[in-house]
Amino acid sequence: MPGFGESFARRMLRKVAKKNGRIFVAEAGSEVVGVVIGIVVEQTKEDRLEHIPARFGETLELVVRDGHRGKGIGTTLLRRMEAYFSQKKCNIVGIGLLAANSNAYHLYGSLGYEDRAHYMTKELPSTGHQDPDGGHRS
Repeated sequence: MPGFGESFARRMLRKVAKKNGRIFVAEAGSEVVGVVIGIVVEQTKEDRLEHIPARFGETLELVVRDGHRGKGIGTTLLRRMEAYFSQKKCNIVGIGLLAANSNAYHLYGSLGYEDRAHYMTKELPSTGHQDPDGGHRS
């Protein structure tokens, strides 16, 4: 998708700026080989009624380039983000991942992360664009 990378980067930078976040990079020589992006999520009044009050650090992205995986870069970046969250007085941290990413799942588990929820999706057969009330959109 042309332009996706730039659009994604702008979105992440806005989130980091708005939500007291940070971006840390790992370099090998002059090459960026990994990045971690995290934000501090403030609970709303409703959140505090529904959940145990907490200050939540959310890792939005952890990426290590092919050829540099398995060398501890992801672990180092994630621990650096956890240290930042600790500085910000977060008492719970979280990270999401795609179900097919078993390497990340095992890494996070080895660092003490536990399953909290599962989110499942299903692709429906294409029937054209319809409004929920049954009308077709043009």
